[in-house]
Amino acid sequence: MCAKCASGYYKDGSQCKKCDEGRYQPSKGQPACIRCKADSSQNETGQTTCTKCAEGKANPVPGSCLTRYMASV
Repeated sequence: MCAKCASGYYKDGSQCKKCDEGRYQPSKGQPACIRCKADSSQNETGQTTCTKCAEGKANPVPGSCLTRYMASV
């Protein structure tokens, strides 16, 4: 029987690897992790959820919520 990777991990060949910062995996036995949406982040590896950014912040790079700047029109 094939072992399934735990939540927060993905299957890479015969190994289970932690999801990188900015990604998550809520389900067991998955082949890839999911990137956090633009309004959330995850700054730790091997996680099952992302955390919503505070009001006025966004996630332009994995693992961070930064202040959004609006261009003047």
